[in-house]
Amino acid sequence: MILCIRRWLDGSEGQAAVWAGLTSQLGSTMARRFLRALEGYLWAVLASATRKLLRYETKCPCLGDDEALLSGIVSDITQGDRAGAINRAAEIVREADMVVIMERATQLGAVLEEIGAEPVSGAEPGALLH
Repeated sequence: MILCIRRWLDGSEGQAAVWAGLTSQLGSTMARRFLRALEGYLWAVLASATRKLLRYETKCPCLGDDEALLSGIVSDITQGDRAGAINRAAEIVREADMVVIMERATQLGAVLEEIGAEPVSGAEPGALLH
């Protein structure tokens, strides 16, 4: 998920690469569902962000704080920890938009579960978080 976020935010070239990679792995129907959910989540977060979100270069092995927050929100909400997801989201988005952010995170989490992938939280062993 982090790599997809990084590439998607790189612009049209990165988005084309994400699409090509996902369609080869998931097929066009599931890739389309994933990308719609990811894009909906990202645009909701970016529209509501209380500050500029930081991310690392595509090839960086590290997991940045904001990247961990973005993924952790989805992870928490998918695991049924709405309070945890809201606490994470409160660090980067306006409270007034919290309902939309949680809805979009839930949608993305459902698609991730369907394809058998999990978002990272940054707490995984070996995660290079900074």
